[in-house]
Amino acid sequence: MQSSNSSISAEKPIALIQSWIEKWLVENLEISPDVIDPNLPLNAYGMESLMILELIQDMEDWLGQSLREVDWTSSNPTITNIAVKVADTNLNRSPIKQLKPGVSMVTSTPQSEQSANLGVSSTLSDALQQIPQTFNTVSNQRDRQLLIENRWVCDFASCNYLGLDLHPQVAQTIPAAVSQWGTHPSWTRAVASPQLYQELETAIADLIDAPDVLVFPSLTLLHMGVIPSLTQEDGIIFVDAAAHRSVYEACRLSKQNGAIVIQHRHNHLEDLTQKLHRYAHKRTKLIVIDGVYSMSGTCSNLQAYTQLAKEFDALLYIDDAHGFGLLGEHPTLQMPYGLKGNGIVKHFGCNYDDDRIIYSAGLSKAFSSYGAFVTCTNGSMKSQFANAWTAVFSGPIPTASLASAIAGLEVNSKEGDQRRQRIYHLTRKLVAAARSIGFQVDNQYYFPIVSVVVGSVNCMQIACQQLWQHGILITPAIFPAVPVNRSALRFSITAANTEAEVEQAIRALQAVWDQLCRCQSLAS
Repeated sequence: MQSSNSSISAEKPIALIQSWIEKWLVENLEISPDVIDPNLPLNAYGMESLMILELIQDMEDWLGQSLREVDWTSSNPTITNIAVKVADTNLNRSPIKQLKPGVSMVTSTPQSEQSANLGVSSTLSDALQQIPQTFNTVSNQRDRQLLIENRWVCDFASCNYLGLDLHPQVAQTIPAAVSQWGTHPSWTRAVASPQLYQELETAIADLIDAPDVLVFPSLTLLHMGVIPSLTQEDGIIFVDAAAHRSVYEACRLSKQNGAIVIQHRHNHLEDLTQKLHRYAHKRTKLIVIDGVYSMSGTCSNLQAYTQLAKEFDALLYIDDAHGFGLLGEHPTLQMPYGLKGNGIVKHFGCNYDDDRIIYSAGLSKAFSSYGAFVTCTNGSMKSQFANAWTAVFSGPIPTASLASAIAGLEVNSKEGDQRRQRIYHLTRKLVAAARSIGFQVDNQYYFPIVSVVVGSVNCMQIACQQLWQHGILITPAIFPAVPVNRSALRFSITAANTEAEVEQAIRALQAVWDQLCRCQSLAS
């Protein structure tokens, strides 16, 4: 590495930047310099779009300035490609900083600063301004019909999968609980908790067949407390490249405490195995995955991961925010979700203790309540998690959410399988129609996250505007949540959606397809 007194203009910029990128890859991917080829696409090293963004953010820190004007929209960039683009940019002549030995794949840029320092081109920022399904205010709601700017639209963005947000039995339990406990039980749990906490923890443990669980206010707070508690200062975390952002924030905090964080390719068991081999003798090893990945609706092969956990004496930590309440035990061809909605661990027939699993999930999706939980195999583990800083120093769960979660679990025991059957039927109808139209659809088991791939950022703008004209609210999946040329229309289907709403969505998708075909014809 050149002296920090050298500037870009004085030091053959492309070679200097390329050298920095290669060193970054060695530091963060734990690979030998001998395997690096500057003309090899970065995804060949297992780098997903989020990790490429983190590389760019670290490069901005190294250069001491923003790279927002650089166009990063090309797919599968190489080291040389990035170096040339950065060198061609009108960079300031400020000195280049030395790469710090501890640079992590988990960016040190605070989340609050990312909107101003994303390292992506203005094209992407401008694109977001042209997508109508963002930052809307809903002035009224009737089931899954929303009033936005004086027009009613169909809601395919809600993750209230079981429709419990609209269930009268759930809503009716709240006033009595608030009357007894007030709106806000403002004790730290280290001092006192309303009995509702114990009732909720018992009900969850019974559903998922776990020895015990501990409830947290949110899954983000849970991860931030539990993951560092597990790894301490000498652990190592092997985290899936597509794991949720909240998981990565917890990994970043663990790294600040001394843990090592290694990213492995998404659902790539061979890559994970190779990295586990390198640290076979490390004392504390934590494999971190999502149960169901929120952008694609795909699941992890849990039995394969549990085998690796046993082989390498690791713990398997699962974030099942989307799977809990939908996936469950005894799946069949007729009902691939399974029964009871008791989560991906039961779906694959695994055991928390024997298979070295720490299972976490939220209540804010299928159960429409603010809260989250983590399994505890014994009293010692529950005490350890209960003393995590985010359990002790965070605010409590509101009384209304404690009550609605308990009521939701009761409704699930009586009506859950019927509601899941309805979700499966509606999802299958939408997926089949989208594929019949011609779209590529990322979906597994007809899980009610349906990502309809449209491609480039420009195509995404066109598609979202066309959907909006047809009264469809979806979640736009755009870089960096997905690769830059793999933008997708993310539909979420709930038990409260109707056949008519799905048919309206299908008509809208046909209009999107026709519009994209016309644009392609004009371009050629």
